[in-house]
Amino acid sequence: PVRLLRNTVASRGHWLGVRALDPALGGRDAYGAEVIVTAGGPRQWALIQPAHSYASSNDPRALFGFGKNLRADSVRVRWPDGLQEDFPVFVADQYLTLLRGKGKVVQ
Repeated sequence: PVRLLRNTVASRGHWLGVRALDPALGGRDAYGAEVIVTAGGPRQWALIQPAHSYASSNDPRALFGFGKNLRADSVRVRWPDGLQEDFPVFVADQYLTLLRGKGKVVQ
């Protein structure tokens, strides 16, 4: 027989999902980009990389947990060629799409 299991838990905090796109690549995901987010504490780092195993693919968005914090203090993307951009502060509990060239370039 078919079964559907559902894991229902109480909310344990706020979060932010980040997708990094490069218009120079035809608007595709910027694989290899690093996303660094700070939200009320230590920095969190994630790599935009959907492949984690042979012949598989995962969601290319980077996900960050904020706990009780309601916003990101800083969001930085280090693109695969080394260029770094800072993006404005964002409120939690949403998915963002960050476009290369729309942030503030960091030296």
